[in-house]
Amino acid sequence: MVVHRPRASFSLWRLVRLSRKLGAKLVADVDDLVFDEGFARYSPAVRNGIASLGQQKRRWREHREAIKWFDHITVSTETLREHAHRCFPGKPVTVLHNAVHWHWRRAPHRPVAQETQSKTIVYLPGTRSHDQDFSLVAEPLSRFLSAHPEVRLRVTGPLNFRLDVPEDQLQHDAKVPFTRYDQQFHDAWVNLAPLEDTPFNACKSGLKVLESGYWGVPTICSSNPDYARFEGAGALLARTGDDWLSWLELLLIDREYQRLTDDLRGRTLGLADVNVRANEFVDEVLEPVPS
Repeated sequence: MVVHRPRASFSLWRLVRLSRKLGAKLVADVDDLVFDEGFARYSPAVRNGIASLGQQKRRWREHREAIKWFDHITVSTETLREHAHRCFPGKPVTVLHNAVHWHWRRAPHRPVAQETQSKTIVYLPGTRSHDQDFSLVAEPLSRFLSAHPEVRLRVTGPLNFRLDVPEDQLQHDAKVPFTRYDQQFHDAWVNLAPLEDTPFNACKSGLKVLESGYWGVPTICSSNPDYARFEGAGALLARTGDDWLSWLELLLIDREYQRLTDDLRGRTLGLADVNVRANEFVDEVLEPVPS
């Protein structure tokens, strides 16, 4: 039995107890640093004023208590595994990196237009907690859009932001369901994935990079350990404010864009194949059944 982000409650305790009696192996799957309350002040919910520090510490303690009830922990990044080993000494922890959604593998490939006069930069915040992340790129992005009126920015999802550019260069849409999420990349030129330099964000996976890369769209992103895995497979690491602007200017050159996106789908799948992840789960998490 695999439970994603388990949180202590009486109903979960009863379910765990029953499952253990039935002989099930119990796996806690965690994709963010949500179990070490000593780092709760770095939570995006706290950083963006969505939750108080006290509320977040309580939630994270509940996650930590629940994870203790499980036999095995799976995490999405190497950095997150280090925290899990420290918080749950002696408990086995396996890294299962995120992968391209299996359903996308059956969808037809729609090549991204590279040489159109109108180019669209996309930013896709999935939750309300990315205002501080986006503020890292607001200034260089404003400069770039002001210098290139043919380029526009489309934000899809909740975000409080302001850029000093004409309104016709900005589009802000509501969050879309995952069934239509892939459509965000069909007319995209560049994807953005800024992250504040915090212990929480250091544990985040390269999900934004691999999702974009599968559809042939490069991602300019902050440098965290899992994003760095995709350097050479769609991740264009921006370590300084000027790097965001430099990458955008470079991508305007058609031959450079072609070079960086050539076979990007194949290179992305080389690092994010769901079939490989499934085999890792079987081999490393599920123990062989005695004959």
